[in-house]
Amino acid sequence: MKNLIYIIVAVFISAMATSCDKESLNHENATTNQLKSSVTHLEFADTAAFLNHLKWVENNISNPNAIIQYNQNKLFTSLMEIYEGGSNVTDSVSIINYIQTYPNVFLEQILGDGSTFYDMPYSAALAYILNQNGEVQIGTQVGRWPNYLYLYSYRTEYWTSRVRLVGRLYENPDVANTYKYEVRTTAQKKVGGIWWQTNVEYLVSYNAPGTYYEQQW
Repeated sequence: MKNLIYIIVAVFISAMATSCDKESLNHENATTNQLKSSVTHLEFADTAAFLNHLKWVENNISNPNAIIQYNQNKLFTSLMEIYEGGSNVTDSVSIINYIQTYPNVFLEQILGDGSTFYDMPYSAALAYILNQNGEVQIGTQVGRWPNYLYLYSYRTEYWTSRVRLVGRLYENPDVANTYKYEVRTTAQKKVGGIWWQTNVEYLVSYNAPGTYYEQQW
């Protein structure tokens, strides 16, 4: 059986090719002005070059500064960097503007308790490679990467009715025709009915009532 990622790349190139848009990233409605770029997407000579870089990102995922430095050297702002920039947005109007400015960066998630929050629609490794529209160039073709992110399980812990910690387990396709499980833990605050990401300085130990969900086969 062919490698799953090679199949995805082949479909990606043939079915989702589009012309390259030379406009700069639009940050007019964003409340943070730290996200700057003069390159709309990363370019790779061929599939092998793309997969080699993807593997490098996966191997350095615990050292994000190295990945961010690589992107900065390319004058490129990744989807991940835009998503994380949202943690500096603090009021409901700015949150809505930020989501509307970057609609492909945020995936609406509704948990079993009815609460809503916004997560990245791609794995962390891909999010460091894709632009704000989920695009990358392989060869001469530019196209949007398909979203295969699947929420497998989650757990919430509440500090207060408006502040909580959410851990998620996502299932993603792997280069070896298997699946990887990616864990994300995010501190969130409730702003205007939306659970929005927020920064915490440190977390030593915490126990509180919450919700746990596990996918059943």
